[in-house]
Amino acid sequence: MKAVRDPFEAEMFSNQKQLEDQALALYKKDPPSARKFLTDYSNQKMNRVTEMFLDLRDQIITRYTNNRE
Repeated sequence: MKAVRDPFEAEMFSNQKQLEDQALALYKKDPPSARKFLTDYSNQKMNRVTEMFLDLRDQIITRYTNNRE
């Protein structure tokens, strides 16, 4: 699980400052656009995490239950 989670977390933390700066700049110009930007970002990350863990689940099921009699 760490092999899947850790790179994802590292990427998020390394991009955090850039994301916050971009969101703040948008907020100063157009608050609804900033809200949409952050919502879209969150949704993309949520979808990616879901996909990653579904893939991990499939790998675990295949490894530990298939081909056993």
